[in-house]
Amino acid sequence: MTIRACVEEDLPQVVELVGELAEAVGDAAPPDRATVSRHFRAMARRPGVYGNLVADEEGVVLGLVSFVHYRSFLHRTGTTLVNELVVRSGLRGGGVGGALLDAVVEEARRLDMDEVEVGVQRSNGGALHFYRERGFDAEYTLLGMELGDE
Repeated sequence: MTIRACVEEDLPQVVELVGELAEAVGDAAPPDRATVSRHFRAMARRPGVYGNLVADEEGVVLGLVSFVHYRSFLHRTGTTLVNELVVRSGLRGGGVGGALLDAVVEEARRLDMDEVEVGVQRSNGGALHFYRERGFDAEYTLLGMELGDE
């Protein structure tokens, strides 16, 4: 297994993975290929801000992690936020997610970031356990407000 930067040729498999993630978190409408491609291209134009890594084995994308680096006045250097981390359903628990997360933490260290954050739905016990096992804790509560069709 190799952890590498996501490239445009990976997007059909990324769409599948994001669909699995959407299903796991109860999102009825996962993004389609056009949406994923549009977001990927927008992120690719800002490589110092956004990152997308895949776990690859002989051309098969086993998992994906998407993250963003941001600055705030409170932190000395900045924060890396994991936006999405997903592993193919039949491969979960086999080390793919841990390898992807390790790569993000290493990137954050390379950039001298102060912390790595992740938001997890309270109902997602498996993800909470995964992150807690790797040293993440409930330092604070992340609140969200959906903006959309009203």
